[in-house]
Amino acid sequence: MITTKQEKELRKLIEVQVRHDSLSNNFQHLDKLTDELYIEQPFLLSLIMSYRQDQPIEEFQELIRVYMIIWEYFRSNSTTNKPVTRDQFERMERLNLQLFEDKDHIRKMAPNGILAGIVLDLNTKPFWKNMDAEKRGNITFDLKSVIDCFLELAGP
Repeated sequence: MITTKQEKELRKLIEVQVRHDSLSNNFQHLDKLTDELYIEQPFLLSLIMSYRQDQPIEEFQELIRVYMIIWEYFRSNSTTNKPVTRDQFERMERLNLQLFEDKDHIRKMAPNGILAGIVLDLNTKPFWKNMDAEKRGNITFDLKSVIDCFLELAGP
C-alpha cells in the first residue's frame, strides 16, 4: 500500500522526469544544469563523474539523467539549497549499510517514494536489466544515499 506522502513524492518525481526528458535534447538546458551542479553541488557532480570510468557510455548517460532528475527534484525546495558534501554522503552510506544489515529494520523501514520511482524507471531500461546485480545494487545504494542526503537537508 502506498502512503499519501509516497504518492505525492512519486507525482512530483514523474513531473520532473517528464520535464527533464522533454528538454533532454536542449543542450542549453543541460549546460545550465551542469553549471548549477558545478556551483551548487560540486560533490554530486564529482560522484556522477566517478561513474565514467566504470560504465559504458549508454549506462553513464542514463546515470547522468537520473542524477540530474534527482537534482531537479530537490533544487526546487528552498531548504535544500545547501550542498551535499562528501562527509554527509559517506555518513549516509554508513547509516544505510547499518540499516541494511539489520534485517528487522529493513522490514519496518518506510519505502522512499523518490527512490522507488527512480528504480521503477530504471527497471524499464534494457541496460539496467542486463547489468550485473552487484553493480546495480551499488548504484542503487549510491542513489539512496544521495536522496537521503537531500532529504536530510530538507529537514522534517
